[in-house]
This record gives sequence, C-alpha cells and structure tokens, in this order.
Amino acid sequence: VLFALEEGASFWSPQVLLQALFCSSVSALTLNFFLGGFDSLGFGTLGALGVLTFGSYFQSDATSYRIWELPFFFGVGILGGLVGATFNALNVPLTIWRQWCVGAGGTRRFFEVMTVTAVISTAFVFLPAVMRQCVVPDVISDQHGDLKLICDASSESRQNSIESALGLFMTPSEDAIKVLFHDPAAFHPLYLALFAALYFFMACWTYGLGVPSGLFVPSLLTGAALGRLLGEGLQAVCSRGQGGPGLHVSSPGVYALVGAAASLGGMARITISLAVILVEATGNTQFSIPIIFAVLTSKAVGDCFNRGIYDIHIHLKKLPFLEAPTEVECHKQLVSSVMTQDVRTVFPVESVARLKDLLGRNSHGAFPVVDSSSSFRFQGMLSRSALQSALQAQVGRALVRLEGGRSSMIEDIRVVPVCGLCTAVALLIFTFVAVPISFKSMEQGRQSVILEWMSQSVSSEVVTEPGISFVGFGNYLIEFPATFQAMYFIQDGRGVNPAPVAELFQPVVKGPIRARSADGLEMQISVSLQWRLRPSALRDLYNILGENLYKDEFVRFARAGVIEACAEFAADEYFTKRAAITARMSQVLQTNFAKPELGLSLEITGLQLREVDLPDEFDDEIENTQEQMQE
Repeated sequence: VLFALEEGASFWSPQVLLQALFCSSVSALTLNFFLGGFDSLGFGTLGALGVLTFGSYFQSDATSYRIWELPFFFGVGILGGLVGATFNALNVPLTIWRQWCVGAGGTRRFFEVMTVTAVISTAFVFLPAVMRQCVVPDVISDQHGDLKLICDASSESRQNSIESALGLFMTPSEDAIKVLFHDPAAFHPLYLALFAALYFFMACWTYGLGVPSGLFVPSLLTGAALGRLLGEGLQAVCSRGQGGPGLHVSSPGVYALVGAAASLGGMARITISLAVILVEATGNTQFSIPIIFAVLTSKAVGDCFNRGIYDIHIHLKKLPFLEAPTEVECHKQLVSSVMTQDVRTVFPVESVARLKDLLGRNSHGAFPVVDSSSSFRFQGMLSRSALQSALQAQVGRALVRLEGGRSSMIEDIRVVPVCGLCTAVALLIFTFVAVPISFKSMEQGRQSVILEWMSQSVSSEVVTEPGISFVGFGNYLIEFPATFQAMYFIQDGRGVNPAPVAELFQPVVKGPIRARSADGLEMQISVSLQWRLRPSALRDLYNILGENLYKDEFVRFARAGVIEACAEFAADEYFTKRAAITARMSQVLQTNFAKPELGLSLEITGLQLREVDLPDEFDDEIENTQEQMQE
C-alpha cells in the first residue's frame, strides 16, 4: 500500500486507500496460507516467512552502530545515488533501442531474451569455473559447502576470502543478499567489486527485457555488494590489529543493508516504502535511521542527474500518468485565474431531471453542494461518479436528496460490491482448499492421534480405522504402528528380517545388553521381543516423548528391565533355568512398560533369550564339569 501510494498513484482518496488495504490484506492472507502448506508448516498455519525476507538482525553490540558512523552512511547514500543515476542513464538508450529495433514482441524479442540468458549464465559461471576454488555460503547452517560442479573439493580453507567471493557468482540472488547481510566470512575486495560491477551491468541490460526480470533484487544485491565492500574496508582500516585506532565498526552486513537501500533508492527514487520494506524484511528497527538517511541521500543525489527509473519508462512508453508536482509557473498563479465565473452547483435536494441535464451538459469531475441559490454557502463536494450512483439508485423517483455534500447512497457506494465480491471469492477459495485438507487418509497397520494446528496440541481422539477420516481444517495425523513391532538386542544384526519396510515399521536393532549375574559375573545378553502400543496411551506418549523419540526411550526401559532380571539369577542358572529367566524378564518388562504417567503403555510378547555370553573362564569351567560328569 505504501509503495502504491508513493510511486504508483497520482490521485489518492480514502476510497482508494480502503480498496488497496483490503486487497493487499486478502492477497497477504492467501499467500501465507499457501506458503505455509508448501513449506511443510501445514495448510492453515500462517507462519511462512513470505516471499521477501533477509534474515533477522538480532540486537546486540556486534550489530549496533556508533554516531561517528553516520557520515559513512551518508557516504553510502551518495554512492547509491550515483549508482542509481548511472543505471538510469544507461538504461534509457538501451530502452529506446529496444523500442525501435526489437519491438514489443515477435521473433526478435524472443531471440533477445535467449541471447541475454546465455550471456548472463556464461558470465556468472566463467570466473568460478576458471578459478576452481569457490565455496557456496550458507547462512542458515553457518557453514560453507563445496559446489561439486566446478569448485575444488580438496580446498583446505573454508574461510578463504577468494573462495567466498567467487561463491557469490554461483549463489541464487535472494540467498546471496542474505549472505552479504549475515555471513561472517570475509570476501576478497577485488572479486567482490567485480561481482557488484557485473551484476550492475547485467541488471541494467535485463531491465525492460521481454521477461519479468524486476528491479528490486538486482538493485538490492548490487548495493549490498558495494556496502559490504565499504564495511570490510572500514573494519580493516579501523581495526586495532591492522595498526588502526581500534574504533568500533559495525558489522559489514550492516553496511551491506544500508548499501542495498541506497542502491534501490537511487534507481527507483522511492523513500518511505523502501525504508519500511527493508526494516520489515530484516525484523529490526534499530537500523531505520541509517536506512532512512541513505535512502533520502540517494534520492537527492539521483534527482540532481535524472529521474527515477519508473518515471523514465512511463515517459518512454508514453503511458498516461498525471504528475504529482506542479510546474514552477503555477506557484505564481492565483486560484481565481483558473476558476470559472459560472459555477455549476447542486442543492441538498435536487430533481432527477436537473441532475441528468447537469451531468449531460458538463464534463466536470466534481460539483460543489450549496445550501440555496441565494447564499451559495458551500457545504461540500460530490464527485461525478457519486451523482451517477445516486441517480441509478433513485430510478422512478422525482427527487434525489443530497446532504452535507454526500448523497443518501454514500459516495463510497462502489466499495460495497467490490468488498462483497472479494469476500465471496476469498470464501470460495477457502472452501475449495479447506474441505480437501480437512480429510486425511491412513493406511492399514497404523493408528494415529490428531494434532490441532491452531492450539498445536493433541486431541483425545485416536484414529484406529484405516481409510479416510475427517480430522478438521489444517489438522494432522501423527501416525504410530498399530501392529506388533520387533526389538532386537543382538550382535551384528544377525537373524533380523532384511525385507524393506516403511520407516514407521523398521525394527529396532541394538547391540547385546551388558549385565551382571547374581554372583557378580559380567555377561552379554542377546534377546528379542515384540511390542505393541495401546491406543489409550498414544496421546500421553506424544505429549511426553514426541513423534520420533519414543523408540529410543523404549530401548532404554527395555535394557533396564533385562539388567534387573539378570541380576536375580546366578551364572550357572543360565544353563539350567533358561525358561524361568525368560519368564522373569518378560514379567519385569511388562511392569516397566506399564507406566501411563510416563507415556508408556505397551503390550510385550514373544520375548526370547537368544544368547548368553559369559566370561571365557566360566565357560571353560562348565565344559570341564560336563566332561567329568560324562566320565
């Protein structure tokens, strides 16, 4: 809305403001709804980051700035104004050439797009391919990963400034902006300047091309590279380690942010909306002053040379647009010199016939409302569209009542059908989207709890029947296995069924359990068992252990139960009372897994004592005893 008010509108009224605000709100709601679904947040979760975000600048001493840095921010604004003026000056003859030699469509337009695409792709790949030592920065994981296509995977330095700068050539534009704003790695100044210059000329070439290339991202990236270059230079000069005075200098990312604002302000000559957009996209208001200083300075400097890129293209394409500023000569004229003596007025109560005659004989856009024909006291203004709407609403009547400069049908009458239509379309889209995503399917052998998207809590209802179930708008099914699952404590996974199964039904395979017998001998126990979740325990299980961690807790409780049972029997009883030991282990595990307050409510069955590995000395003694008994 601010951008439309500042850059795209020559006439603004409360009616237009209401319509623009309503439409932008509906579009933002629709965009966040679908982005939330596509970003794996789930349809109905309005937590998507949107289409334009540059990461958050968390307030700290490292991201703060000092008052002595304000002149440098002004300097960045001057640089942005010069860059913007140069951009606009170079784009004018290019646009004129396109109008005369290429045209608005056809084969030439197509081949120009293909040629520009090939040249830009080659230009950005050429230098990293030749150097073969670039890394692609990743500000999300705060690491630098090799680009296997052309980069040298054997490079030892992950913080090399040349590698980081060359990686910008291979990074998507939106990610490159985040890198320049947040990446702590240094960038080689020569290659960073080369990147900024290359992007500047390529952006100038593509603006006005037969594809929606845009201006925001290219101009922001160009300014961010130049601002980053200045910020790293100031750090090098002022750093105590380099022989400087040891002054505090803001992070180079701060200068990259200010440079991005100055560059776009110098090209498009937008101020308020640009400052608000950048502050909103970074999530921190403490940089509003540097951004505003840089934007105002870049606009003032750019206006000394030429007009904004949008205004230039409006005039080059001869689009009808009413200029906001008046000519200088108008400042010396009186209002009476441009007004008519024979004023066409309307009264609070008018006849339909006179209104039709008035509108038919005059082409004025508005008419003053006066109280009577004698005093002519001004009461307000009515636009031509408001009078036409009043006439249409009073068909069949002789009089139309106009009060206080407004008709009885209200001047903003056209807002009602527009809002009603937009609301109906939004509700229709919502219905078509909400109904399908309110049903979820579940396969055989599974059971689920319903996660409510609004409260992010699990409902008490448990879905046990396979097929399609109604779960509610935007809700999820958190699935758990409904059949008996296997758990093995064995060596090297021997005896486990190798058949591929879904991840949900993968058997748990761990190493043998180290335990001690009643007489203190250390041994390794190999056991296997089967377990199944009870539906009544799923809600508490998810609330306490989550969706993915419960199997790890099951392993811990199973180990504890086996160790507890092993400590009740002497070592020699593992050869003579194997069945009793197995029964005791099963009993202990049943007790350990019957704790609903901890989210544990399992059925344990099929426990097998597969192998008992006692110390070698004890095995030798057992063999000697058996041999003596046989003799």
